[in-house]
Amino acid sequence: MDFLKLVQLSSWFVFKHVPLTYSASTTTYEESNVYQELSELLDEIGYAFDKHELKICTLRAHKNKVIKAMLAKARELEFDMSTNIAKSVLSSIISQEEIDEQEAIEILTDYVTSDVSKQTTMRERLFAAAIRKSEDFHIVMLLNGEGARRVV
Repeated sequence: MDFLKLVQLSSWFVFKHVPLTYSASTTTYEESNVYQELSELLDEIGYAFDKHELKICTLRAHKNKVIKAMLAKARELEFDMSTNIAKSVLSSIISQEEIDEQEAIEILTDYVTSDVSKQTTMRERLFAAAIRKSEDFHIVMLLNGEGARRVV
């Protein structure tokens, strides 16, 4: 087995050709072939990998890439990342659906360069959006009888 080929296929599949809203219905023929080839190579080394695991790894790799870009921008803007609030702001930004590097950096830049009042408003909006995606929020909605009306 060619390990270099496995790494190249993984990188190609994860970073270039898997949409953030990855599902079986959005998979192209080319992506499907690469997934199949990648799966076969992983099977050769005894590593099981299904589409759900691949989706999770893909999203995690994308989020890591965006977070690294935001951290670099935060340093450039001299934004103090030592506080839990600052870390929570970055976490809230990355928790947004289908956010790319550029959008995340724009939101962060807007937050950092804003006055305290606007920062507070943005922070509350970001935190509320992030918490609405949590399992705890979902449980509260269900137990409050609102689960059927929830739009995720």
